[in-house]
Amino acid sequence: MSAPPALHLDLDAKKIQRALPPDVTPFYTEWHVFERVGSTMDVARALAERGRGAPEGTLVIAEEQTAGRGRQGRAWRSPKGGAWFSLILRPNLEPQGVEPLPLVLGVALADALRRSFGVPVRVKWPNDLYLEGRKLGGILIELSASGAHVDWAIAGIGLNVNNPPPQGVREGAIALREAPGLKRPVALEDVYASALTGVARGYRRFREEGFEPVRAAWSEVSLLREGDRVWVWNMAGRGRG
Repeated sequence: MSAPPALHLDLDAKKIQRALPPDVTPFYTEWHVFERVGSTMDVARALAERGRGAPEGTLVIAEEQTAGRGRQGRAWRSPKGGAWFSLILRPNLEPQGVEPLPLVLGVALADALRRSFGVPVRVKWPNDLYLEGRKLGGILIELSASGAHVDWAIAGIGLNVNNPPPQGVREGAIALREAPGLKRPVALEDVYASALTGVARGYRRFREEGFEPVRAAWSEVSLLREGDRVWVWNMAGRGRG
């Protein structure tokens, strides 16, 4: 684990590590934990591009982000109390093969949070997590490719947990602590252990079995109803409805 000196962390990263199941622990090869950064994605990008590059499974966690972002560069307020992290992935795929990753990780996170906290988290295609009709969090994927080969992909994930939900979200935002049946602060270490377990297992299954198992699981947690229209934008920027 690496972190700058003179930290005053409230988050107990060692407790998170101890809570991870044996099949998940080896996946997270490096841990970088910070009190405050601009963006965990920017830190992860620097690590991915440094020298030979940080390995797959390198994890960057921050208690607070001052320049967190979502899709299309939108600012995402990330104060203390939330779960803000980025993960370096090195899938042996062409760029088009990475397109399902937001949905893969979204379904994995929704399932993990449902199992751990008994809350009805749903996935709003393609990359948002919703609870009680309001936004709980989101997933952002950035990648670097050389021709037809992905050098690295970074999954940035943000979850409102104990922090005040951000204002200005069209459908409204919610924190996990506000979920019916909880209505109390939630230990961030428990949220991280659940989320990291779900992400590692979901990504591994996607690598081994492809998208079909995810498609089936998505039908159980999707916020969309049958017949809803969506627009799909691929890596080339083309859209279809």
